[in-house]
Amino acid sequence: MRAMKPPRPRHLLRLAALVAAMAALALLVLDGARQAGLARLDADLQNRLTLTRHAVTAQIERYRYLPALIGQDARILSLLDRPGDDRSAANAYLKATRALSGVDQIYVLDPQGRALAASNAGEPGSFVGQDYAFRPYFRQALARGAARYYAVGVTTGIPGYFLASRIGPAEAPLGVAVAKVDMGGLQATWASADHSVALADAAGVVFLAGQPDWLFRPLDPLDDATARQLDGEQRYAGQAVPTAAPLRAALTGLRL
Repeated sequence: MRAMKPPRPRHLLRLAALVAAMAALALLVLDGARQAGLARLDADLQNRLTLTRHAVTAQIERYRYLPALIGQDARILSLLDRPGDDRSAANAYLKATRALSGVDQIYVLDPQGRALAASNAGEPGSFVGQDYAFRPYFRQALARGAARYYAVGVTTGIPGYFLASRIGPAEAPLGVAVAKVDMGGLQATWASADHSVALADAAGVVFLAGQPDWLFRPLDPLDDATARQLDGEQRYAGQAVPTAAPLRAALTGLRL
């Protein structure tokens, strides 16, 4: 038998080049598949965010009319004109409006920020007599006519979205009407579906989340000025937000 000749150097170089080309092609295919997969994932995440935004907006907007409507009622105007008179008619009206509308609570503040009447008058944790002048929604409603604000209730400890409307003209305001919207049902839906979705305020603090351990955590570390502002507004009273671990750094490895 004739002995086989060893491969020539030129053949070895060609074989090595072919192997390298196939490896490079495989890497390109894998990278292309990875990028396509990430693009599909990003599109799915964006669709989920769009649906979430619509759900949040719908929950709030269904009550947007309420504070302005309350401010036109004769019983409320009479109370603001004569705050020392009997408040039972105003309280009964607010209680009935709460039951019919499905809003969490409704109350009316005088020009100094003190609650004169409320839908929970006579109940534990009643707002009547409480001072809410420190809340931004009160100051902004007086100045601009309307305001929105999310916070933990300082009287009840229950979070809510506050819609406020000035009663009377800017130059001589009579008071402010406030509707508190409970967002807990929306959060419960996310949690039951195990959705990894959250809503953060302008300061970057998560106040609604499908994952309980995301709640009341900043997305990024808070600066001192923001921490002082949150404390002064008592936005998240009872929650150690400034010292909570930032959420974005804790979610390494996840697609956000």
